[in-house]
Amino acid sequence: MPPDFFSFWEMCETMNKNDPTNALKAIKLKLVGPFDVLAGKVSEVYEEDLPDFLKHWRYYYDPPEFQTVICNENSSCYHMGYFRDDPKEMPVFVASNILNPKDPEKNGELKIRGQNLFAALNSYFEELKTDPFSRMKIPQLQKTVTSWAKEKGFSLEKTSKAMEARSKKVVASTFHKAGIVVPVDKKNDVGYRELAASNSMIKKMLKGLVDSKSEEERAKYWEQLQPVITFANIANDECDFGTSLELGQDLFTYGSPLLHRSAKQLLTTAYTLLGRNEFATIIEVHLDDRRKGGNLSIL
Repeated sequence: MPPDFFSFWEMCETMNKNDPTNALKAIKLKLVGPFDVLAGKVSEVYEEDLPDFLKHWRYYYDPPEFQTVICNENSSCYHMGYFRDDPKEMPVFVASNILNPKDPEKNGELKIRGQNLFAALNSYFEELKTDPFSRMKIPQLQKTVTSWAKEKGFSLEKTSKAMEARSKKVVASTFHKAGIVVPVDKKNDVGYRELAASNSMIKKMLKGLVDSKSEEERAKYWEQLQPVITFANIANDECDFGTSLELGQDLFTYGSPLLHRSAKQLLTTAYTLLGRNEFATIIEVHLDDRRKGGNLSIL
């Protein structure tokens, strides 16, 4: 975990010595996930328990790259987490996700909050100031967080050089909006190729497939989607692993259980070929038990 994670915990200990996980209770947020380890809520983990812990606070639309650390347990399922492109690397930013009842197709979209937890929470404070019920609780909390961050040397800027460098490496926009980064050999043009259909065309296929009133109607949309899946699999054979990663993430983010089998095949293959085996394990475990709702603790 990055340095800001541990410093954030230390700050919360000063705010609520008896239960640091509830240090942000005034704004209905609590620390979860890996913070549960620091809180002593996880003592021993046996090998047979590992699959369950991979689902600990993993929300319905969280891709393997996303690790929830702060949440609001209300019906909006609002949560923040670290985003890393590779399981062996440190996170490059903190993002958030929230359900969108007015436009369900946006349920899986991630909003980049900042380069660390302090910047992310500061960004959240600014949004809360527009809520008359939360406005009065913000000034003192925000002062505590920003003062700690400045004292400990953590930037409150939303962007960083690392984030800017990553944006230049993003090979494709994805339905979740965070994009994907994969190794690309520009000299030999290997690593990624565009999908066989545009995002708008794929969304149209998926909407038709999910909304079909009969199996016969659904089969027609599967016939349209299958060549796109086949194209991505062929791309793997020619070392363009990013193609199946992009399509797999898009199918996952769309959210329908009808797409789980194809999403799992595409993503486990892509992650394995990219050497991101931990992500392959996470997506398998998640899709085998993909749960909706806001209380996703396994403790």
